Amino acid sequence: MTPNEFFAKRFNAVEGKTETLTPNEYQKLAMHEILFRGKCKNTGEWVEGSYLSKASNTNACIMWHEDGHIVPQICAIIPETVGQYTGLTDKNGKKIFEGDIVDCWSEGINARGIVQQRIDGLWIIYPSWQKSTFWGLCPSSDGSTSVEIIGNITDNPELLKGGGSND
Repeated sequence: MTPNEFFAKRFNAVEGKTETLTPNEYQKLAMHEILFRGKCKNTGEWVEGSYLSKASNTNACIMWHEDGHIVPQICAIIPETVGQYTGLTDKNGKKIFEGDIVDCWSEGINARGIVQQRIDGLWIIYPSWQKSTFWGLCPSSDGSTSVEIIGNITDNPELLKGGGSND
């Protein structure tokens, strides 16, 4: 089962639809990958790994292991750029993070927005009410998705101009 198929099934169970999670699937949900992304202060490059909020006095950092290295790499990051991995991928297989700007389609209607997490844990596209439709970030029941990452709020805020309408 792909991550997208799994989250589609989870979303259906949360929404009270007929699909339920098996004990194995429930355990997988509890143990999904916790990953963060942030922009390195020194290099301006994006890094992914574990988030350390007070690693060096007042600096937020991300730590990761390079392939073949035992000692972890660590980078002080710009705190405003930190985003958590949603556990989902876009239609091109790219990991979707909080703060990504996405285009999506549903039944012939399109929307554009920023990936955010609601207080109840549901990942949404903000603004979540566009073109008389609620835009949650969940794959279809077969695990496929029409969501495509087109940028992020840090590097490409201009992509939100003219995207999505709040009627």
